[in-house]
Amino acid sequence: MSENNGKLSSSMGTGGSTVQVIKTNDGIEIQTLDYNKPVGQRDFKTVKKATYKEIKEKITQKDLDRINSMIEQYKKTKSYRENKYRIKD
Repeated sequence: MSENNGKLSSSMGTGGSTVQVIKTNDGIEIQTLDYNKPVGQRDFKTVKKATYKEIKEKITQKDLDRINSMIEQYKKTKSYRENKYRIKD
């Protein structure tokens, strides 16, 4: 997991598996690589948009607690500490 220019990114270790989450004024956009383009021309495309209101209506406090717990556990790892693009709190 990393942050670069306000974009949160995560992958399974390969460039092709990268997912970006971009914060907007009223919500977020989730982007993945556009595989309809040739390899050298691939860029990210938006696959899902959600407003903060929609997110708040669907995510329970239990879900948030679980997400926050995972983030705190990740912050204790060597991978997080040594990542120069890590998420800024």
